[in-house]
Amino acid sequence: MKRELRIEWGRLWLTAADARRLRPGSRIELESGPGAAASVWAGGRRVASGEAVVRDGRLCVRVDEVLTNPVAEAVAGAAAPAGGTD
Repeated sequence: MKRELRIEWGRLWLTAADARRLRPGSRIELESGPGAAASVWAGGRRVASGEAVVRDGRLCVRVDEVLTNPVAEAVAGAAAPAGGTD
């Protein structure tokens, strides 16, 4: 079963005026880059942490820590009926 992962490695606050000026092709520059902390999320849960690195010209995440069985918990949580399981 494939799961979508979300990689979070930077955040930026924009004013409402700056957000309205965003267009296709706009560039949003983050203050963080290679070496910055990154979080890996699956199923709405943080499953790992690491560091942003550049490899072969591509931005990647080198995983430093995997949380205890987070993927199984995220998959189970997504498949559980409303109200949880007993």
